[in-house]
Amino acid sequence: MDVLVALSEYILIAAIISLVLWVLQVIALWKIFTKAGQSGWKSIIPVYNIFIMFKISWSTMWFWISLIAFVLASALLSFATVAICVVLGGLLMLFYTIVMLIMLFKFVRSFNWGVGMFILTIIVPVIMLFVLAFGKAEYIGPDPIS
Repeated sequence: MDVLVALSEYILIAAIISLVLWVLQVIALWKIFTKAGQSGWKSIIPVYNIFIMFKISWSTMWFWISLIAFVLASALLSFATVAICVVLGGLLMLFYTIVMLIMLFKFVRSFNWGVGMFILTIIVPVIMLFVLAFGKAEYIGPDPIS
């Protein structure tokens, strides 16, 4: 019984932390989206906000490609007992991760940030989104180093 109580407390704490981080992300993205000429409310909708990030920084075509790769990878990885499914799913998930990292790099570049800020955004994303949102960074358009 004590294990169930401890587990439920852990789940509650994790849910509260997740909710707080989501709210902070929405606040930061709201401001970032308005800097980039998009409506702030688009930051509230979970997958749509990533679509807008692609739109701001790169190309929505890559959003659709990465979404299809993610869905296929998830489907293949659900067949964990079939080796080829695990390998293909893993490769698709690797592809998805690489595309998302490229998008994040292009996203910070579209606000004239460099590689150092990109690395910091990977390490502490919520903090760096707030720096981007409420700092002096200005939207300059899609990555000029395309």
